[in-house]
Amino acid sequence: MNKRKATIVITIILLCLSISGPSQANIELRGAKVHYATADEVVLWAYSPTVTFKWTGGDARFILGNVAPSRLAVEPGLDFEVLSPTSIAWRAQGPQELSIRTLTPQLTFALVGDSQGRNQVLGLLIEEINASGADFLIHLGDMVPSGQEDEYWAFLQTMEGLECPYYPVPGNHDVKFQGRQIYQELYGPLDHYFDQGGWRFIFLDSSSHGLDQAQLDWLEGLLKDYPSLIFTHVPHEDPRGEDHGFLDEAAARAFASLIAEGNVAAVFTGHVHMFHQMARQGVTFVTSGGGGAPLYADPDEGGYHHFVLVEPDQGMKITPYEITLPPYTWEVVVVGKEGEIVLCPGELAKWTVIEGQSAYENRFGNITGQGVYRGVAVSELLAQVGGMEPEDVLLVHADDGYTQEFAYGNVYPEEPGWEEIQGEMTLAFAHEGLEPPDWQAGCRIAFLPPDGIYHNDDCAKTSVPGQGWHQDPSAGARWVKNVVRLEVVSK
Repeated sequence: MNKRKATIVITIILLCLSISGPSQANIELRGAKVHYATADEVVLWAYSPTVTFKWTGGDARFILGNVAPSRLAVEPGLDFEVLSPTSIAWRAQGPQELSIRTLTPQLTFALVGDSQGRNQVLGLLIEEINASGADFLIHLGDMVPSGQEDEYWAFLQTMEGLECPYYPVPGNHDVKFQGRQIYQELYGPLDHYFDQGGWRFIFLDSSSHGLDQAQLDWLEGLLKDYPSLIFTHVPHEDPRGEDHGFLDEAAARAFASLIAEGNVAAVFTGHVHMFHQMARQGVTFVTSGGGGAPLYADPDEGGYHHFVLVEPDQGMKITPYEITLPPYTWEVVVVGKEGEIVLCPGELAKWTVIEGQSAYENRFGNITGQGVYRGVAVSELLAQVGGMEPEDVLLVHADDGYTQEFAYGNVYPEEPGWEEIQGEMTLAFAHEGLEPPDWQAGCRIAFLPPDGIYHNDDCAKTSVPGQGWHQDPSAGARWVKNVVRLEVVSK
């Protein structure tokens, strides 16, 4: 079996979200989890560089993914087959105990955060990470846009190109909908740690925009033995001084106190889409959220797509590597019952342009996205491809794989009397005079209600069962950004 085919097979197995067969009862693991088991084959995923393995069954084949075959030390010795740059296989003839360690004599690891479904950018970063010689990669969360299985599938396909192991932490986007379950079935525990190269690597789940008391207590117990490195998605404080930190100020203070009092060398976070580094009380704080998602700052302030190389034994050397993206192009495809149209740059402005002041409320009650939007009514676009019937659904697809469903009444708000609540549903191609690529969120679905704000209450009132508010209680979630396709579907 060639390496790429083997990797694809393993990836398919990873998406089997059930574990069955008698083999599961015959295996004890630390540092890895069972992804799939039958009577004679077991597929494992390593979430630590050290895996302890005990098998009490009979003859069986084992596949272990997320390892570095060329740097494995196995005790006792093991004759294994290399399936891919990050997976091995072997056969046990009966009961077997193994210690499988990944050696990192000169520890160097890479960081990337907030790829958020923009897998073309992530693929470019992976090429550079492979060339860097990093021992492993840590993904700081928001791997996918909304926790959907097909989004995880696309992410896994992209990660096939990585030639070293990787260890993620969950981000708030990763755990949406059924994402928390999928994440655990793929990657193992939400909170865990391992010791490697004289350092303790601690992975914390802050996908709820904070840490609870049980997590803080667990963390406190880990900070006594080793110099520690902490990895979590949401920073306890937004490095810009804005609202992308912990929601609970008491939890933020408690976390900061543990860092100051414990043996912590560095804290690495994502969530804020930029690169930022600072030192406080001898602790290095690094924000790396440039894995593909729209950026939050100008380039000279850290707003660029990048990965980070960390060399902890070299005085905590932190080096960000910016990547150059290919020239920006966009098009929006509109598909209906009578064909499709493709809209390229400049073409939307030739239609009947609607302009209005608007904004939306997010799940935390913050009003954001304020400004003047220019766009074309979605109803006018759909009229060119046969329109919609009341029972139809409009699917809006974003470039990161995210999809949102809209009802007939969203497209034609006058029918259910939603004009005063929602306003016109538009495909906006400009915001505050900026167009893509300078406007990183465009083209975007934007509602233009008369009062200038699409509130969460407005979202609830204009979402039919099974859509919008009933899936994600946030008006902002309906404002799909980076739209690439509008598709009318009969149901």
